[in-house]
Amino acid sequence: MDATGQIVASLCDLLYQYFPDTEIIVSVGNNDVVPDYYLQLTEEDSPLGHVYNHSMTAGDAGMLGVLYRSLSSTANNTTTESSSNTKTILNANDEWTFLRGGYYSRMFHDGKLILLSLNTVLYSNNYAPQSMYPNDPGKQFLWMRKMLDYSRDRNCQVIILGHIPPSIGSYRHTQLW
Repeated sequence: MDATGQIVASLCDLLYQYFPDTEIIVSVGNNDVVPDYYLQLTEEDSPLGHVYNHSMTAGDAGMLGVLYRSLSSTANNTTTESSSNTKTILNANDEWTFLRGGYYSRMFHDGKLILLSLNTVLYSNNYAPQSMYPNDPGKQFLWMRKMLDYSRDRNCQVIILGHIPPSIGSYRHTQLW
């Protein structure tokens, strides 16, 4: 797992080196976890919405913790010439949802555009192990409904991003979800 984290951190460095002024959005993919498609969720019964409940740490979250540390590490970030801000792909606001399910959101254009990055590995036919909540692993759909309600109430546009589409696969020609 640590080797995967180092690869992700190195990739982040390269992306910010070549695209220093670009907001980079990622979504967890089946090849980002070890072994392929295996993602153990450390789920709590904490109600969704308590985003600042930090009772889970990256060390408690297994592979998602490794990815979170790599994508939010201040040791692997870049400061651009046009900005004094240190850039990371994930930040502290993403911690609650990312550690519990590998998903997060970003707002653009003064909050009028919201991007939801979903962890679609959780819905793949190849996903293992079985989630505690098979109909809503990581409480991701509950979170997405809340985010869509928030967006509708504020008349925002939404873009939904994921790695594995809910479609027929191009390799094996079988249903992916």
